[in-house]
Amino acid sequence: MLPAERKMKILEYVRKHKTATVSSLADEFNVHEATVRRDLSEIEKEGFLKRTHGGVVIDQWTNEERPFHERTTQNYEEKMRIGKKAASFVEDGDTLIIDSGTTTQHIAKNLVNHKNITVVTNDMNVAAELRYASDVTVIVTGGELYPEAIC
Repeated sequence: MLPAERKMKILEYVRKHKTATVSSLADEFNVHEATVRRDLSEIEKEGFLKRTHGGVVIDQWTNEERPFHERTTQNYEEKMRIGKKAASFVEDGDTLIIDSGTTTQHIAKNLVNHKNITVVTNDMNVAAELRYASDVTVIVTGGELYPEAIC
């Protein structure tokens, strides 16, 4: 197993179990404890885990958000229903703010036939959903670009 693959599997294991010891990870992945310690140090530097004496835990203060392309397929049917329902509350002539996210993108998809609405968003994917809507004004706010967040 390649080191990068092993580190991903270690992270998946700890996310599932919330905690792990160095020895349990060494047994699980059939590697020496020194290898696990090295992997854990690297994963911790990336901000996904918190090292403890003899093991590791999920750091409650780290960003565990999965990449956008992965999140778009999670709970897809529910996101579609939420998007449709939320858009049904919007009336022609309204102005609304849509934050970034994979669910809010479905709201945008359901706004394309509304008349004379203005959408303010910080999400390029939301803006992209509305770019051809003839009666929707889209205002995109500035901010920091996270390349992995764009589809």
